[in-house]
Amino acid sequence: MSTWNHHLGRAAVRLHAAYAAARESPPTLLLPVISWQDAQASLHRLSTAQRRGWTKAADCERDSLASTLEHLERCIRDLLVACRPKRDRSLPTLRLLYDELAAAEAEFGGVELEHSTITVTTEPITLEDVVLGPFQICLHLDRIGTDSPYTVAALEPNPAASSEETTHPHVSNERLCSGEGRSAINAALADGRLGDFFTIVNRILHTYTEGSAFVELDRWHGTPCHDCDCMLNEDEAGSCYHCEERVCGECLISCGGCGDGYCCGCIDRCARCEEHSCSGCLLRCRSCRRQVCAACREEDLCETCREELEEEHAEEELETTTTESPDASAKPAV
Repeated sequence: MSTWNHHLGRAAVRLHAAYAAARESPPTLLLPVISWQDAQASLHRLSTAQRRGWTKAADCERDSLASTLEHLERCIRDLLVACRPKRDRSLPTLRLLYDELAAAEAEFGGVELEHSTITVTTEPITLEDVVLGPFQICLHLDRIGTDSPYTVAALEPNPAASSEETTHPHVSNERLCSGEGRSAINAALADGRLGDFFTIVNRILHTYTEGSAFVELDRWHGTPCHDCDCMLNEDEAGSCYHCEERVCGECLISCGGCGDGYCCGCIDRCARCEEHSCSGCLLRCRSCRRQVCAACREEDLCETCREELEEEHAEEELETTTTESPDASAKPAV
């Protein structure tokens, strides 16, 4: 006969009370406003990239939008399920919860109970040579019965270069994108099978699904483009001559005068020919005060103002010639 573990016993009692409270309280229904706003922002960035002809940035943003929409779809689906009548589930017994916690302790080498959380720690995780370290899977007792009762936190975070919040391809802001495992996780939590719950989440953390990640592993240590946020490998990135920010080849703009490359925030256009020029290659016309490139100016005047000035001088010379040389055919007065 196994010895009663008082630590697990206290955790089981708190869990039992949390399940009872969740059963008595109706679920809080919230529309996924933040996810909708994220989708709108992503769509705007995609439209901007397409309009400016940034092919690589558009491809990256299209993938990001697809991921955001998939998350939004899951939120709406969960909300729809929450609105429908649920079949009555029997309240997990105290003995079941204790046994499940004992199984989790044996699997993970310990279960921590702190205030209103029950936590297990995974072994260090490495996916495709990317070291991600151990993670804590934390079940919040006051969230039992909600759509997000648990969090996943990196203990030795090695986040993606493009996102400090993304500590795992499927974890962002301590929230797990569980994909096809979502229904199994929800069922385990609803039945009080805590050992199964922790094991399923741990298995997902040890898995990488390309195409459904917040950040793909082959871009984990990449450099985000300063202008379009597209992820770059080190050999793909260039740097702005002025601010030295890293930008992709499509966003790096060459000055028509000196030929140096600039990000979109550090380069301007000639007011006359509209060719890209850096501030060092532009000069303000002393007449119209517009900034023009070397090809569109002569000394301190732009071509337009010089042409107008030459026309004025020509007209003045013509008037002077006409005044000083009267028509020879005119008859002398008698």
